[in-house]
Amino acid sequence: MHIPTARVSRFSVENYKSFKQRADIHLAPLTIIFGYNSAGKSALLRLLPFLADSVTSSRGSPLARWSEAVRGASFEDLICKGGAAQTVSIELGWADAALKSVSYTIRDLPDRGVQVVERLSVLSADEQRLTAVWDGETVDHSGARYSYSVGDATEKFALLAFDGLAPVIVGSQNEDQEFVGWLVSLANLLRLMPEQVTWLKALRDVPSRIEIGGEQVGRLQSGGRGATELLLRDGTNGGSALSKVSDWYERATGNSLRIERAAFKNKDLFSVVLNPVRSAAASAIADTGEGMAQVYPVVAFLASQENSDTKAIFAVEHPELHLHPAAHGELASLFCSVAQRGHVTSVVETHSENFLLRVQLEIAEGRLRPDAVALYWVRQADDGARVEAIEFDALGRPKDERWPPGMFSENIEQARQLAMVRRKKLSEDEHRS
Repeated sequence: MHIPTARVSRFSVENYKSFKQRADIHLAPLTIIFGYNSAGKSALLRLLPFLADSVTSSRGSPLARWSEAVRGASFEDLICKGGAAQTVSIELGWADAALKSVSYTIRDLPDRGVQVVERLSVLSADEQRLTAVWDGETVDHSGARYSYSVGDATEKFALLAFDGLAPVIVGSQNEDQEFVGWLVSLANLLRLMPEQVTWLKALRDVPSRIEIGGEQVGRLQSGGRGATELLLRDGTNGGSALSKVSDWYERATGNSLRIERAAFKNKDLFSVVLNPVRSAAASAIADTGEGMAQVYPVVAFLASQENSDTKAIFAVEHPELHLHPAAHGELASLFCSVAQRGHVTSVVETHSENFLLRVQLEIAEGRLRPDAVALYWVRQADDGARVEAIEFDALGRPKDERWPPGMFSENIEQARQLAMVRRKKLSEDEHRS
């Protein structure tokens, strides 16, 4: 099977963290995860970097429990506390590849101190299915024994190992070239993920006052390190990302942004500087408000991707963190502009109503296609977290008026209470006079 450069277009998870029931996420160019605290939003968003860490060597387990995205969780920590099963089920799907999807059931074997892929199911774009099932007994450092079949073909047996989630044929005894072709195609497709998925966690690092050239980190890190490197590399390649970042800061905050350069002992030095538009007093971004620094890697990454060939998936937690609500709309407009072009899939976890309202406005004014946005409301139910998909029409309205109860009600309720208190006090004052 030929594998084009493809990126994940959907993912599902079951019996994972707070999700006892299956949760399905179909990725649009702008995918928004919305909901109250501790509903399960971060668990869903972090599944992308977690699986990206898991597709290659994950130190003896199909899932990279060492991944920063799950903070060194044990397998027991990953299993839904409300479920009885010792398994986690995961599915990945692609819209533009020879393989349509892959699903895993991963079982914990606490008595042996290992986890095993209990069931692997791969579906091709032409609806052929490969199924491999662990025999329930054989598993050691060299692999495990599986029965497998393609479609209705006769069941066969093979030894398989997994380099993370990527399957590996053990030994040279297997001469079923069709089977080998399926597994090689799957492994090649999975191994695109680490380069494609970029994750920014909720609390980013403040950029260093002075960054030293030559200390490349290669790509944007989860804490935001590498943002300046992205902009400098783009400029070297003739791009205009730095100018676009500065333009965004000027629109959203009234400050322009530049990178100042110096040299010391044959080392290039760089400093990210903000300059109020109506003042000559420039300051290093490290000396400005937290919001200015927190949003810097977000805007830098989006601006740097315009000329990139990589089909990026950008998973970012609370991009609006510490920003004044007035700037949330400008940030949402930036995500919408990127989504309209379609070369980056952004997955955004946010609590910001201003962010979401601006997305609706962009749709209503015709700057963003409704199908370029997917909104997921995550809520807690009696049996664990649930995910509700909300689609928009051409006027930015939720189809079938499917707003979850209470959504957007907090500001209205606060204003109502304030008006009632004011009315009561004015009435009391008039009565006393």
